[in-house]
Amino acid sequence: MEKYLYEIVHHFAEAGDVASMKQIVGEFLSDGTDSISEEEAGLILRYLNMLVENDDSWAMLSLGSLYYTGFFELEQDYSKARFYYEKAAELSELTDSWALNNLGYCYYYGRAGDVDYKKAFECFSYAAIQGNANSMYKLGDMYYYGHHVENDVDAAFYWYTMAQSVPLAADSDYVGFLAASIAYRMGRAHLFGEGTEIDHIQALFELRSAETLFYSQLLKGDEFSVDQLPKVKELIRTAHEELDKALG
Repeated sequence: MEKYLYEIVHHFAEAGDVASMKQIVGEFLSDGTDSISEEEAGLILRYLNMLVENDDSWAMLSLGSLYYTGFFELEQDYSKARFYYEKAAELSELTDSWALNNLGYCYYYGRAGDVDYKKAFECFSYAAIQGNANSMYKLGDMYYYGHHVENDVDAAFYWYTMAQSVPLAADSDYVGFLAASIAYRMGRAHLFGEGTEIDHIQALFELRSAETLFYSQLLKGDEFSVDQLPKVKELIRTAHEELDKALG
């Protein structure tokens, strides 16, 4: 936002204008949290808390996401994230696909509460039809493992394929892990013929892609990739064994 425009919008925001507060928060967060200064972070949190006090669902979703990921002096807190997501849901305004996705994770893994596959499925479904790739592959997982729904590898492969077809934002810190997770599942499907025909070449291609992406994430310090890489390596070994057999 240009300096002189910001001065005017900030003036109205300080006077309590809701639209101006949202505009400032939205502008700062759209640039990514890594580029936000301590002063800007304080302003964002002050405005969001003011809006939440007036039952603003947009602010609830935004504050929930900041607690979900951790933001400046806010430590990652799934309990508070879930609280704000569910509070927005009570207002029937939980429409942001990433908020829905994150709430789905809270239910799926029992973060700050009990595991609830039914609610997780609903959240992932709503987010998936809005084009959220993460929720698409988690829907695939629910069909793959038979969580809340019947085990169905065809449905799982459909959702993995849909997830892989969604263009991912290159500037997102999470995009590498997401792309790797999807490629791993696609590789597994092609390797064992789960929802598709066995294709060891395609399996190896997908698994090598997943391996590269997980390595890249590990170099960035991504702790979630630590447990994933050995699984990918094991499937790569299996793919090589199958191809060697085919060669005689």
